[in-house]
Amino acid sequence: MEEFSLSISSLWGDHHVVAVRDILCSLEGVERVDASSMRHEVRVTFDPESITRERIVESLAEGGYAPDAADEGGEAAPQPSSWGRCGSRITETNPIDLAMSGDHRKY
Repeated sequence: MEEFSLSISSLWGDHHVVAVRDILCSLEGVERVDASSMRHEVRVTFDPESITRERIVESLAEGGYAPDAADEGGEAAPQPSSWGRCGSRITETNPIDLAMSGDHRKY
C-alpha cells in the first residue's frame, strides 16, 4: 500500500467531502480516503498494483476537484486559508438581553 496527500482548495464543505469520497471510493485499488474540508486536504491510501497515483488525481479533476499545484516534493502545496486557523469561539451576552431576562418576564 502507498499513501499520499493532496491539497484541494475547492474542498470547503461537507458536501464536497462526500463527493470526493464517492469519487475515490468508486476506484478499484483505493483502500482508504481521509478528507478534510477544514484543511482542504485529502489523504489517499491505495494499492499501486491496481491503480496509479496519476489515475487518482485524474479522477478527482474529472469530478471537478482538481488538486492544487504540487510542490517539488510531490505533495500538494498548502493553500493559506482562514479554515486552517482553529481556535475557540467566544461570545458575549449583551447586557440589555440580561436585563430583559429573569422572573419579571413571566407571562
